[in-house]
Amino acid sequence: MNDRLKKLGILFIASLIVTSCTRQVKEDNNSHAIASSFIEAKQEAEDRPSKWLIFQVDWRICGKVKDLSGQQDANGCIKSFSPLYLWGEVGEAKLVKTGYSSLQKAGIEDAFVAIASRGCFPQFQRPQQEQLYSTERMVFVEKGTEPKIDIIKTHLTERQVNEILLKKRSLLSIAASEQSCMSIKVR
Repeated sequence: MNDRLKKLGILFIASLIVTSCTRQVKEDNNSHAIASSFIEAKQEAEDRPSKWLIFQVDWRICGKVKDLSGQQDANGCIKSFSPLYLWGEVGEAKLVKTGYSSLQKAGIEDAFVAIASRGCFPQFQRPQQEQLYSTERMVFVEKGTEPKIDIIKTHLTERQVNEILLKKRSLLSIAASEQSCMSIKVR
């Protein structure tokens, strides 16, 4: 009888161990499924368009136009070096001529590509009054001509907005390669 109780005790302990291991595997699988669905939901949220209307805007200007870099494509067009990040709906693009020629050549004047929006992101923490915004990149236009400007605008996702904000806060943003955005007042 004593041997019988020992065998029953051993079987009882073995069944407890097997049962607890099985339960642990199920719990591990369940927590993995929960974590996986959380990660998927987070990625889906980050890939959604931002709740803020923030756009990445690249421009291209074609016609009798040049810039200091000399980087024109085969069609004689100049593209933006890096995009502008702008608040609000992006409006029309204009060529704002200065009336002055830094090249000191007759028939050529300095100009900037300016885009109607509600401010530069992340320089402005919230949308501003709509006006024209531009980079400091200057182009040179033949007087009396009206080059054609095309813009490509992309509504940023939450992830892209967060990346821009992180980049702004990092030491890398101090580099001179980052374009600044400025408001343009047209007379």
